[in-house]
Amino acid sequence: MFNAVKLSFLERIDLLAIALWVFFILTTTAAYLWVAKMGVDSIRGTKKKIHLYIIALIIYLMISLPLPKEFQKEVYERIYYVTYGLMIWPIFLCLVQFVKNKKEGIQ
Repeated sequence: MFNAVKLSFLERIDLLAIALWVFFILTTTAAYLWVAKMGVDSIRGTKKKIHLYIIALIIYLMISLPLPKEFQKEVYERIYYVTYGLMIWPIFLCLVQFVKNKKEGIQ
């Protein structure tokens, strides 16, 4: 894919592409980690940094542990269902907030 691009001032365009890809992955991962921490803080009602470390440790262990291929395949197949749930979750929370506000008389 990168062989078609010839730039005289840049010898290896693939290194630039890899650097950009890593940048996008890290920023997206950092955003998801921050949202997970804020979600746990809102559920628990406290603002401690230990939640962030626990979530990061869980993610690190899930990535780095040597798990059987069958288990990895099962997890990767079930991720699709989790993503559907994550897309529906904000809609569910908006409905709960709407019902709560109606019940309390707040508009």
